[in-house]
Amino acid sequence: MARSLQAELPVRRAGAPPRGLWVLAASLLALGLVGTAGARARAPAGGGPAPSQAQPAQAGSLEVRLHPQGGKLEPPAELVLTDPLGRKTGADPRNQQRFQGIPESSYEQEGLDDDETGEPGPVSLALYVANPVPGAYNLQVIARTSGCYSLEIRVLGRELKPERVTFKDVPVAAGGVHTYRVRYTGEAGVPLEIAAPPGIRRSPEP
Repeated sequence: MARSLQAELPVRRAGAPPRGLWVLAASLLALGLVGTAGARARAPAGGGPAPSQAQPAQAGSLEVRLHPQGGKLEPPAELVLTDPLGRKTGADPRNQQRFQGIPESSYEQEGLDDDETGEPGPVSLALYVANPVPGAYNLQVIARTSGCYSLEIRVLGRELKPERVTFKDVPVAAGGVHTYRVRYTGEAGVPLEIAAPPGIRRSPEP
């Protein structure tokens, strides 16, 4: 099966740290084992006082994966995530436009070949954001072809408690756009809020 997915993706394997490093960095920051120079609050542009240190620096992560369904090797769609400040990361197959505007984010493909035969295995799309700003995110699933997908959304808050929501076997038509709204707070005890498109329900967790 010909693979065009890699040519369409803004693959940043060399430049973007793997997810394990994001989680490790988030863990060390939350535990106070490393410095927080990269997450230090900045003074306002007008020269006013810096934000109060009572406002803790962000040290969480937001992770989205799109998996193929129905025995396909590739998902039928691409992902575009827009953060509360309007910055985007992902790829829009409708106009071949790519985005890498969210700081500390990456968008790439993940997959493993068969060790014995060398045949390619299923490929998933993975979008990561480290230290996401709190607020409402828009996640678009933009279809290249008709098919079904499985969507997995994970967050890790400052208290290092992971949370996951999945949507399985979701049908989509070529050119269709499914928009999910994700509210990230990073606060302990605040559940992950996701508003799915009409007719799409989250799958129960095992």
